[in-house]
Amino acid sequence: MARTPGVIALPHEELEELARRALAEDLGDAGDITTKRVVRIDQPGRGRLIAKGAGVLAGAPLAGAVFHAIDRGTIVDWMLKDGDA
Repeated sequence: MARTPGVIALPHEELEELARRALAEDLGDAGDITTKRVVRIDQPGRGRLIAKGAGVLAGAPLAGAVFHAIDRGTIVDWMLKDGDA
């Protein structure tokens, strides 16, 4: 994978650990109570992240690790690389 200047790539294991810690801090033992009440666990979903203005994509690998920590079957397809404008 080509590296973008100034972007530090973390090893996969560190990204997974960060994702687990972030989810544990945000959701705790109860998990996302609203989602549990509204979304069926067997119902597939789709999401899209859209920037409202100009900027630089930052944190894509960690975001992908969070999505995968929630559901290993999640497919993440980034249109830009981390560090791209």
